[in-house]
Amino acid sequence: MAGIQRDGFYVFSKVVDSAIVQALRGLAEQAPSTARGDGTPPAVYPLRNPLVGRYDIDEEDALACAEVQKFATDPNMALIAQKYLGQAVLMDEVALWWTTTNQSDHANLNEQLFHQDRDPLSFLKFFIYLIDVEPDTGPHVYMLETHSDLAWSLRGESRKSDEAVRTAGLWNEVQELTAPEGTLVAVDTIRLHKGKTPTVSDRLALENEFATSLFGMHYEIPSFLPTELTK
Repeated sequence: MAGIQRDGFYVFSKVVDSAIVQALRGLAEQAPSTARGDGTPPAVYPLRNPLVGRYDIDEEDALACAEVQKFATDPNMALIAQKYLGQAVLMDEVALWWTTTNQSDHANLNEQLFHQDRDPLSFLKFFIYLIDVEPDTGPHVYMLETHSDLAWSLRGESRKSDEAVRTAGLWNEVQELTAPEGTLVAVDTIRLHKGKTPTVSDRLALENEFATSLFGMHYEIPSFLPTELTK
């Protein structure tokens, strides 16, 4: 807890069991995925020949997997998030995606420029690295400087380049979160961060978010609700 409060992230020392990692990787290799920015219908991830920089597995397909369900409802992560945020939380998002070595020129689309997440009002995210993540395989890149102390030139909704961070004199606050496969990382992404473009092999990650409310989130109205309640 102290580590997250101090740095905005924490890399857990205990890794997820290898059998779970293999099951999650198997899911990602077989489930339909959407090629971000491509406009084509979802299809099985082209493992040996990806054509775009990011492929997203639909949340419903991910949640059909028992291992993802267990991850998303883990009471220990919920407790950590609750203590960090100072109030009760609920699980509001699951994401499973591939980041590839292709089309690094689409860094904005693939979230590979510095930015702040502004999903719900307050939240904490947990990631599992599903491959060994080294500097050349797409680590999460994080700014240690708090969002409240961030230079004005780096604030706002627009993406920020590495050069903008260097110009602001904050490059020494940037840290790459490398770790072996199966590592769990807690991250408060209201701070400036990005995904680094892989250059050697594709990266696969699973993310779960706990938030204090659903305010500001986009979600579908369940089809089983009476019509009068959906108006």
